[in-house]
Amino acid sequence: MKRLLVAAAALAIFDAHAAGIGIRAGTTGVGADIGFNLVPTVDARIGYSGLKWGYDVDTSQAKYDGDLKLSNLNALLDWRPLVGSFFRISGGVIFNKNKYEATGTPNGGVGSFNALVESGKSTAPYLGIGFGSVAGMGANFYADLGLSDNARPGPVAQNGFGEEPCRDTMSCASTGSGPTPPTG
Repeated sequence: MKRLLVAAAALAIFDAHAAGIGIRAGTTGVGADIGFNLVPTVDARIGYSGLKWGYDVDTSQAKYDGDLKLSNLNALLDWRPLVGSFFRISGGVIFNKNKYEATGTPNGGVGSFNALVESGKSTAPYLGIGFGSVAGMGANFYADLGLSDNARPGPVAQNGFGEEPCRDTMSCASTGSGPTPPTG
C-alpha cells in the first residue's frame, strides 16, 4: 500500500501537464521556479535565485571595494483558498548562502579594513502571499511578497594586520583591531 501511495504521489508531481516554469527577480536575486500542481488548490515549487554584484568607491581618504553574493534555493507550497483563484498563501523553506564582503584601504597605503556580513541561518522558514501560479503548462506570470527569518547578521571586522576577527564593535574597539564607535 505504501509503494502505491509513493508511486501515485510521484506521478502527480511529475505529470507534464501540471508543470510550469517561472522567471523571477527580487531581493533574493534573479532566478527561476519550476511549479507542479499537487491538488486543485495546492501547488509545489522549487526554485533558485542568485546575484553577484560589486561596487567600488574612491574618496579623497580611502578606496572601498564591496561585493554582494546572493545564492538562494527555495522549496515552497502555494495554497489558493478557491479553485482557480489567483490569490495564494505560500510557505516553505529557503536555503541561502548570502554574503557581503567589503574592504577599505586608506590612500596612504597603511593597513586596511575588511568586513563580512553573512546570513545568520543557512536554512530559514518563509511565509508570504502572492498572485498567479507557477504551476500550469508553459511560462506563467506570478508575484510574491513574503518574509524569511534569516536571523540578525553579525558583523565581522578584521584589520589589515592579520589580527583575529571581531564579532561586535565593542570588542573591536576595546582591542583596537577594528572600528572605534563614535564618541559624543
